[in-house]
Amino acid sequence: MKVEVEEICLVPPEINKPGKALLSPLAHFAWEVHYRTRFLFFERPSVKEGACFDALVVRLKAGLRKALGSFYLLGGRLVVREDDLMEVDCNGDGIMFIRASSDVALGDLSYSDGDFQLPDEDLSSLAQTAGHVLNWPWPSDAPLLFIQATRFSCGGLCISIKFNHQVMDGTSAWHFWKSWAEVCRGQEISVL
Repeated sequence: MKVEVEEICLVPPEINKPGKALLSPLAHFAWEVHYRTRFLFFERPSVKEGACFDALVVRLKAGLRKALGSFYLLGGRLVVREDDLMEVDCNGDGIMFIRASSDVALGDLSYSDGDFQLPDEDLSSLAQTAGHVLNWPWPSDAPLLFIQATRFSCGGLCISIKFNHQVMDGTSAWHFWKSWAEVCRGQEISVL
């Protein structure tokens, strides 16, 4: 599967609260836990192809800016202090957003018992890091969150989220994703 990156940009929070946020001591138990990645796949929408993906990307980025206003820590950077404690520098630099397209149709992907069976290199191409090497010790310039929207040749879509596990666990990642979806639909975030 070939995936071509069409755009890479930082999306800053609409509202930022500058400062430092010390992480819970529990985050220190797993210093070297890698960034986690989750994927959502969508079949082609029922509207005409045309500018549908372009309009969707605009809405996704606008929704991110607004949702990050409530999750402004995600727009910062992880810092390891001299005393080995980790904190988030709420500098408002933003999260990485990647727009891409694939040369295959969603239906061409391999299924087994209803699940995708994709090689690691294909999964990696659907959740890229724009050149950031995400190994311990975490680079101080690395975003805490990477989002990639990939359009398939059939009009289907994959949205991936790659997050720093010291800052988010699975539950908080899905909470952010749900909140972002609410904002994209024009709703208020239901659980702050």
